[in-house]
Amino acid sequence: NTSIQLSTIAATMERQGEGIENIEKEVAYISENMIRKLPIKYDRMSEEEVSELDVEKESPAVFAGKLAVKLFSEEEQFELVEDRDQHVYRWIVDLVWRRRSGTEKNSTKENVQSRIRAHIDQKAKRDCAKNGM
Repeated sequence: NTSIQLSTIAATMERQGEGIENIEKEVAYISENMIRKLPIKYDRMSEEEVSELDVEKESPAVFAGKLAVKLFSEEEQFELVEDRDQHVYRWIVDLVWRRRSGTEKNSTKENVQSRIRAHIDQKAKRDCAKNGM
């Protein structure tokens, strides 16, 4: 009797685990896709200025790099992302993700954010090296 109860409990726990895993996947899917439908707030740059920088043939990281050059101060251009204003950085990531999500269907926001961070950090390191810093 005890072995039957334990196997029943184990089977029930396994089903619950699968259910939770499915729910987590659905929540991730919804959160990834719902942000794409929200209107973009152009409070740091006008929509026209952003559109001028947004060249479809260029990667989201290159687009974000152009935004970073416009939005961060000359001193901040030499800093890594972690040392820059995080509100501005998050705005850039959100803006790029929302504008490019249609062409980045196989990427997650985290993946795009990682590429953006790497691109901006690499440029800062190159600029520091070029200027002997």
